[in-house]
Amino acid sequence: RNAPSLPPPRYVIPASSSSSSSSVAGDEGRDGDTGGITGAGRGPLPPDVFSLCLLPGEASKYVPRPLRVLMAENGPLSDIFHDSDPSPSDLVSRVTEAVAKAGRKGWTKEEEEAASRGPMVVFGSFRGGGGGGG
Repeated sequence: RNAPSLPPPRYVIPASSSSSSSSVAGDEGRDGDTGGITGAGRGPLPPDVFSLCLLPGEASKYVPRPLRVLMAENGPLSDIFHDSDPSPSDLVSRVTEAVAKAGRKGWTKEEEEAASRGPMVVFGSFRGGGGGGG
């Protein structure tokens, strides 16, 4: 029996050097599927926001230098990176807002490139019953 093939790409999101959230093509005027995450917008998160939503405070050396202050013990997001419950319900919206306020002033070219989006292909998900293996 042949395994089902993957669906064709649903969206192609062009590369962008901006950190702002982009809408997903073909999804205008509709709320994106946020998977229940408060503050999630349409389309994928920018790399700088995405990394801050996942990394612990000890990993600050891996984020662009200008964003490290957000992760500091006395920084605006210190509760996310240094408290015992690091996943507040408004995690995505708080990180997105803090990154936007920090801006891009003083970033090196390497930091800009590390936090910029490259070309992405986003596939739709399989929905429906019947799951099962080969």
